[in-house]
Amino acid sequence: MAVTRSRAVERKTAAPRAAFPWRKQELIWMLAASALLFIGFILVYQSRQPALSATPAPLNLNALNAREDLLPVLTPVFPDTSLRTFAAEKIYYASGSLTNVGALARLRIKADELSARSLAPLRERLQGRASEPLVTADQFRQLKPLLSVRTPARFRSSFLLWCALFFAAFFAAHVFLSLRGFAADESLLPATFVLCGIGLILMVSLRDPLRDNLLFADFAQGAVIGCVLLAALATLDFYALFGKLSFVPLIASFLLSVLLVLFGSGPGASDAKVNLLGF
Repeated sequence: MAVTRSRAVERKTAAPRAAFPWRKQELIWMLAASALLFIGFILVYQSRQPALSATPAPLNLNALNAREDLLPVLTPVFPDTSLRTFAAEKIYYASGSLTNVGALARLRIKADELSARSLAPLRERLQGRASEPLVTADQFRQLKPLLSVRTPARFRSSFLLWCALFFAAFFAAHVFLSLRGFAADESLLPATFVLCGIGLILMVSLRDPLRDNLLFADFAQGAVIGCVLLAALATLDFYALFGKLSFVPLIASFLLSVLLVLFGSGPGASDAKVNLLGF
């Protein structure tokens, strides 16, 4: 029987297929966290429903056609006709892009605005001062339930948009880390996802959906930016770049402590000193 010999280089061998380094455990935790947060978002949205469906609907300050639209709302607060007309004019010119109803409490009456108007009650309130709030604290409490700065549909669309971007940002970070073959602990991203999600739910629940700033939009923006930074920093080899500079964070921490002791303040009247130069 003839024996055939061949060299190793002449034999074709099938190269083993490399397993795709998908972060499967992280994905499982991400999906579980998503289910938990999804329930939380549904519950917090339902908690906002009474404010969204209140009747009669409040007057939207950012959708006024004329200053006369404000007169029915201002009548109980400003019985004097001339004063009511003046307040309607001030509010109308300030409206259009308000982010919260509280902006009305910051409107000021200036003495020179009253020079050509017969507004004795306002002159009495000024009493020689250069300016005075247009509405008092009691008047603002009366007005706030009657006004809004957005419609329920606008709140709903903002809520859905930022929740979707929040989920998308974290799952995009997961996909990126998997494609890069990132080998860090697979529980870190899901834990961050849950903590940020709870924070986002809290931001939705804190403020009036029609009258106050949409805090959850700013919070979600921060989370999205954080995911981008996370993905970018995950591409760096910190051991190669900073392995010999481990003393730098230690020195920075001592420096920060000294700065807080010398220039820190607050919170409030407390001497804890956690605020530094606006941060």
